[in-house]
Amino acid sequence: MLTRSHHGRIAALALATAAAGAAIISAAPAAHAGPLNVVSNPGFETPGPSTFTTFTGVGSGGLSAAAQWAVFNNGSGTTTTDLLPVSTLPGGAAHMLHVTTDLNDSGIVNAGFLVPAGVPVTCSAWVYVVEGTAWIGCGAIGLPGATGVASNPALNGTWQFLSTPSSSAPVREIVVYSTTVGSPWPYTDFYVDNVSVTSP
Repeated sequence: MLTRSHHGRIAALALATAAAGAAIISAAPAAHAGPLNVVSNPGFETPGPSTFTTFTGVGSGGLSAAAQWAVFNNGSGTTTTDLLPVSTLPGGAAHMLHVTTDLNDSGIVNAGFLVPAGVPVTCSAWVYVVEGTAWIGCGAIGLPGATGVASNPALNGTWQFLSTPSSSAPVREIVVYSTTVGSPWPYTDFYVDNVSVTSP
């Protein structure tokens, strides 16, 4: 289930996104101009030591397939990451990250930045959910979820833009995690691109 066997759908995903995703997204996402994006490797353009990773266990799973991004499991299970050499996101660059997990609240985290307390922060990401539901959140280490925002399962199979204010301060991490693992979805399978953490 959580193997590379289903990754061959990327060609079909590219075609489907060109046809169906364009109907959902009225315009290509703009580059993060204006406020500074403090996330390192926000578009997953820099690979990690391995472009495919798998972690079974609890807690930190080390680096993902993209540099500056780590894997974290909030329970005992398996999470995989796969750096793909093409992004189907309109306006995306050369890569996107593929994540699968059989756990809730597990996936990828970037903690390579610091926004001091008192500074308003907005975090965002584009997600393409194949199975299940994904959510994003940002805040202090271990506390990103109070204002987290989840994808809409009715829009699975299209790119969705998720954006939310930070949940706590100082803002030190952003997560892109799974949720609703169980019935009817035994695992979560999603793609992510163009992540940002910005302040005015």
